[in-house]
Amino acid sequence: MSQKLGVLGGMGPLATADFFYKLTLASKAERDQDHIETVIYSATRTPDRSSSIMGQGPSPLPMLIEGVSLLVDAGVSVIAIPCNTAHYWHADLARFSRVPILHIAESACEALRAAGGPVAKVGLLATTGTLHAGIYQPPLAARGYEAVLPTASEQDEFVQPAIGLVKAGDVAGARALLEAAIDALVARGATRIVMGCTEIPVALANSRRAPMLVDATAALVSACIAHCTGEPREDRT
Repeated sequence: MSQKLGVLGGMGPLATADFFYKLTLASKAERDQDHIETVIYSATRTPDRSSSIMGQGPSPLPMLIEGVSLLVDAGVSVIAIPCNTAHYWHADLARFSRVPILHIAESACEALRAAGGPVAKVGLLATTGTLHAGIYQPPLAARGYEAVLPTASEQDEFVQPAIGLVKAGDVAGARALLEAAIDALVARGATRIVMGCTEIPVALANSRRAPMLVDATAALVSACIAHCTGEPREDRT
């Protein structure tokens, strides 16, 4: 029997909508009742995660704990957070929570490993906070991959502004910037690219680079379905 999934979202809202859309499409369901019962809390007032990590804003941890508590009280049996940068506080939240909290970076790196192929260098597109906090570098290294990161200028000129554009609803504008960032990572040897911010797959849904992209949102969806149904993971990179 499937379990009830809790989603601590709103960081940002469009990324959360993309997560639920992918969850719905990936579920093996022929009718409403076949889908995983899901409680979504869109915690849009949560302080900016990157700003906090960089020492430029308040900690989001109190509001993240509040969201976890709300979901647990609603009877969920597992929690997903479709925001990569929020996983800086994953250990704190896991200690607080009475139910498991899945880890998006671990899910994405497992999807990359499962895809196979001769991959040595993996490009990483993520918020400045996620890069600074090293959320992806350890799980990538543990699987034998070398992380290729944007330079400071590429991060400031392409990646971070693109994430802001998605949050503001300008998906097309974000796509052009991210394509430029991908070109730079490929030029430095990356043969796969992890989209380590949940805004990024929204912008790159129809990218010319699609075959080399690893979608952390889709990987988290696969982990949620496997946990809630007991079925094997079906990763979609």
